Amino acid sequence: MVTRQSCAFEGFQHLCGSTAKAVIVDDDISFRNFLQGQLGLLGFDVAAPRRLDEGLEILDRETDLIVVSADIPGTTGGELANNVRARNPYVALILISGRHVEADIVAALDNGANGYMVKPFSAAEFLARVRAALRHRLRPNTEKALFQIGGLAVDNARRYVTVDGQKIHLTPKEYDCLNLLVQHAGSVVTTSAFMQRMWTDDTSENYLRVLVRSVREKIEPRPTDPSYILTVTGVGYRLQTQGVWRRP
Repeated sequence: MVTRQSCAFEGFQHLCGSTAKAVIVDDDISFRNFLQGQLGLLGFDVAAPRRLDEGLEILDRETDLIVVSADIPGTTGGELANNVRARNPYVALILISGRHVEADIVAALDNGANGYMVKPFSAAEFLARVRAALRHRLRPNTEKALFQIGGLAVDNARRYVTVDGQKIHLTPKEYDCLNLLVQHAGSVVTTSAFMQRMWTDDTSENYLRVLVRSVREKIEPRPTDPSYILTVTGVGYRLQTQGVWRRP
């Protein structure tokens, strides 16, 4: 039983009021049992299929957390993140691996993973990453459903972005970056807040600069002279809410 005092997930009342749902996919039986046991101690109702297709099949909008091995043959971290996000944009997603491959880690994070852990790791670290991933995941019922300024429109309910009526394809990480600015439109989102919200690992701030540049290239009429996403030097970024220059 999870009491309010023992619940580690501040702000997630459903985790305290009812059983939270988690899915673990890892073909390493002993490690899967280890993760299942740790989540069980926190009151999670855990499904632990061995195969990825089984895990994706039972993944639904009521699932709070999914932990997936990035070492499953025939796929990559980036592909796994894409597959999970296609089925559930809001679930907290953590990838685990026995190998430290930077390209795979970056691809996974860029495509929507909330965290990436390399074995071995302790129970305490795992649970800390779970807490962070749950805090950082999107919560659709608390976010603005539709935002529009100038030619830019962001439909959070459908994770759909258009510029001057044309659909813009954003990666999950690019969308989350833009959506964070949307939720604080007109106000500065500090670099520190971005890093805490977008990544659960000790990620370099350079990743944020690259991510913002990528979003600008897709939504800005003039990416080198942005109208929507403004840089507040030494502080962070702000989404403009007035006086936006539109394409002719």
